[in-house]
Amino acid sequence: DVQERMPPPGPRPARIDPDYTDVVIPPNMAPLNFRVREPGVEYRVEIRPKQGGGGIEIESDTPDIRIPRRAWHRLLADHRGEEILFDVRTRSADGTWQRFEPIANRVAADSIDAVDVRFERTCDMRYHGQAYEVSVPVVVAGDDRIDLAALAAAFHREHRSLYGAASEDEAIDLVNYRVVGIGRVEKATLRRLAATPGETAPKGRRGAGFGSDATVHDCPVYDRAGLAPGQTFRGPALIEEPGATIVVDPRHDGEIDAYGNIILMARS
Repeated sequence: DVQERMPPPGPRPARIDPDYTDVVIPPNMAPLNFRVREPGVEYRVEIRPKQGGGGIEIESDTPDIRIPRRAWHRLLADHRGEEILFDVRTRSADGTWQRFEPIANRVAADSIDAVDVRFERTCDMRYHGQAYEVSVPVVVAGDDRIDLAALAAAFHREHRSLYGAASEDEAIDLVNYRVVGIGRVEKATLRRLAATPGETAPKGRRGAGFGSDATVHDCPVYDRAGLAPGQTFRGPALIEEPGATIVVDPRHDGEIDAYGNIILMARS
C-alpha cells in the first residue's frame, strides 16, 4: 500500500516549472499544469485545501502534471479566499517514495473577467558580452507576433537613453521575456466605523517642545488604538502606537473620521 510506505514531508518544496509558489490564483484561472523537476519514475500530486476537505489526486509516470479542468475549477470555487497545498511525491526506481514540503498558494476571493485583464510584456536585453541587461517594453501585434527589428531598435534607444551610447552593429542577447497579467477588480468598499462623538480622554501627559520654540508644553498623550470616529482633540498632543508617535502641533486640532483616519487641521 502506497500510503503505508509514504514518508512524512521533507524539509523543502519540490522544484517545479513554472514555479507556482506563493501565488494568488483567481477562481476562474485555467489549471496550473506544471513539470516536476525532481528525479523519479512515478509522480503523485495531491492538490488540497489547507483547512481540510476533498482535493485532487493526480498520478503520472512522467514529470508532466496535468490537472483535470473540472475538478480544478470546483476546488477553486469551493475554497475562495483560502490556501491550497500542492503535495508532490516521487518514486525512485528502487521503489522508495520521497515526499516534499507542500507548496502553498492562495485562491483569490474574486474572479477576474477576461475583458478586465491586460498584459505587460518586457524583454531583458543586452549587447553580446555585456554583464547587465536593459528592460525594454514589447509591443505585440494583433496576431501576437513580436516585431524583432522594432524590438532591437527599441533596445538601442533605451541603451542610448540610459548610458549615452548604443552599438547598433553589435549582436543582441535576449535574456528574459517577461509577461505580467494585471486583472482589474471592483474597488473595495471600506467599512465605516461606529462613531463615538466627543473629546478624547488622554492616557497620560508628557512635556514636549515644538520647533524652535524653547517652551516645554504639557501635552496630553493619546493611545492610537483608543481613538474612535467622531472624537476630537486639540494640539499640542502626542498620539502613540506600536510603530510610531504622531506629534500634533500646538496650532493644530484633530478629529477621527468615519474610517479611523486622523485628520489634522490648522487652527484658524
